[in-house]
This record gives sequence, structure tokens and C-alpha cells, in this order.
Amino acid sequence: MVLLKRFNFNKLTLGKSLSLLLLSVGLAILPLILIQESWRQTLTFGGVTFPNGARSFADEVISYESGELPPDQDNKTQSPNITEAANVLGIPNAQAPRFPFLPWSEKNYVSLGKGGKLTLKFTQKLLTVSQDQKQDLWIFTKQPISANLSVLISKDGKTWYNLGRVQGNGIDLDQFGWQENDLFSYIQLVYHPTSQTDEQRIDIDAVGASSSVLISSASTSFPSFLGIFGLIGVSLVLGVSIGYFLKGAKK
Repeated sequence: MVLLKRFNFNKLTLGKSLSLLLLSVGLAILPLILIQESWRQTLTFGGVTFPNGARSFADEVISYESGELPPDQDNKTQSPNITEAANVLGIPNAQAPRFPFLPWSEKNYVSLGKGGKLTLKFTQKLLTVSQDQKQDLWIFTKQPISANLSVLISKDGKTWYNLGRVQGNGIDLDQFGWQENDLFSYIQLVYHPTSQTDEQRIDIDAVGASSSVLISSASTSFPSFLGIFGLIGVSLVLGVSIGYFLKGAKK
């Protein structure tokens, strides 16, 4: 407050005005760069490491059929948000937000009832094998996963390969004989409880590829280049602007 009282804003010169403008721009850009870099970082969910960070998860909903959903046990009626297919996109967050201050951390999921079907697509990377016995594809659900969920994958959205019913959250693609040049863009989940004692609804939180290849090395190296030099540039702008501003305030 003392500094503001001593500084006469009515006597701002062009240079001082420019420094204030640069300072404002720098402060506005800095959070965007930090968010961009956090998107690229390696992330771990449920003990599973995803080297490509938030980009390891499904990017696009191709189609969604809810199937026969039972009434919501909490509200006695079906909640509208459980049939919003886009809820499944991005990182797992059905239990609690992982990054509460970032835009992709909203707590949500999408539900599949009997006969429900969900088709997703990876647009920033392609699912592949790990060339070992580790699981490559992960299905995150709100409740414990059951053997009533079938998983299919496709390279082109036309020819599908049935991986069978899920026995746990992860699937090892290597066991099917695929090689590192086999790359898959599409994932399809189908839910079919076989008896009344089975869970009649499953809530899909996220679908991620722990073994994946980024689609374009050029498109992924550019953000890294932008992030590093952007931080340097913003730091210089802030330093010069603050220094000039303080110098002007002392006059």
C-alpha cells in the first residue's frame, strides 16, 4: 500500500505503461504454461504409472448406449449426470478430484446398465503392447470391476478384436500375440450381467493406456519446447517489468 501511495499512476510514461502491460500479460500466461506442463507429466493412478500423463486417457466419445440402468440407489431416481458420456474422458476422478484446481479434475463418471455399450477413441496417442507381461490397457470404475464387462479394441473403428471379459482392471495385450507395430485407436466396453444377483450397473470412471505411442513426435515436442522457453520468457518479462516498475515508483 505504501508503494502504491508513493507511485503516481497519473504520471505513467509510455515505458512504465508498457512495463505494466508486460507484467499483466506475464502473470496471465504463467498459469497456462504451468497447466500445460502438468498435463504432460507422468501420472500414477491406483499404483499404475502412465508415462504420457493425462494424455494417456481416452480423448473422444464415439458412441454411447446406456442400456437398462437401475434406479439410482442414493436418489431413488436416475441422476442425469451418469448418462453424460463425456464424463469418462480424461483422468480417473470418480472418487475424488486428483488436481482440484485444474479443469479436468471434476468428479464424474458414466454408467452402463444391462446391454450398455460405450465406444471411445484415443486421438493423442495409440494403444500398443509393452513387450512384457505388464497390463497395457486399464479400465477404471467407481465400484470393483466384475467379469460382466467385455472389452473390444480396434485400429480403424471397423474391425474389432474381442479381448473377452475383464478379470480385473488391467489387460495385457501381449498375451494376444500383437507386436509393437500393432497400434489401436478405439476401445469399446459392453456390459452384460448374466443374473439378477450380478451388479446391474457399472460406473466407468476412465479408460487409459499405460502402453501407448504418441501420434506425432513433432506435435508433442513443440509443447515441451514452448513450455521451457515460455517459462524462461515469462520470467524475464516479469523480472524486467517489476524492476522497471519499482524504479519508476521510487521517482
